Amino acid sequence: MKTLIALALALFAVSASAQTYGTTALLGAGTNNVASESTNSYGTAINLTRRDTVGLQFSFKCSGTNEITGGTATLVFSRSVDGTTYGTASTLRFSLAATSTNTACLVTNLSVGMMGYLKLVSLENTTTNALTNLSVIYSVR
Repeated sequence: MKTLIALALALFAVSASAQTYGTTALLGAGTNNVASESTNSYGTAINLTRRDTVGLQFSFKCSGTNEITGGTATLVFSRSVDGTTYGTASTLRFSLAATSTNTACLVTNLSVGMMGYLKLVSLENTTTNALTNLSVIYSVR
């Protein structure tokens, strides 16, 4: 009986620890992270081999005091099943319109299914101002 209770408690502890929540920064806030009308390349991967969903948060501000009348910032991600070879034809793109010098923020849940890895490939800035206070955070549970 004691063995059965110990086994039940051990299984409960494993399932409880699997439900912990945490956030990790892919890119931290800073100044002049992406120049105007340019693209920065990255290579930071997220290991999702034990997950099927990831939460993403992307935010930035435009530098300067000029009113922004157009342009977007676009995050580009690539998927992989083995963490070595990443797809190039079927990238995931998340675009966020610039909003003057106010902070723009996009938050979404992404179902990754059987893809074990997600890599931040680039950030494209089509605005006439540099992007500052750039932040890309992900969360898993």
